[in-house]
Amino acid sequence: MALSEAERPATFARLQRFAHRYAIAVLVANHDGGSALWDARGQLILRADRGEVLLTGRYVEQSWQGEIIPLR
Repeated sequence: MALSEAERPATFARLQRFAHRYAIAVLVANHDGGSALWDARGQLILRADRGEVLLTGRYVEQSWQGEIIPLR
């Protein structure tokens, strides 16, 4: 995706509701920062605000875990 800072709040709110409504995890990778992961309840697991990073998520022992790995 390529969401500007102005677009993020509304788009992220929709993605959070989508995760909760359909009971699925949602991961968004945004070129301009703000990549994020929500669990199946719509709870934010992690968000990478700035910089070149790799955002990862995995489901372990009935809960989501996330990690932000700097690339530079």
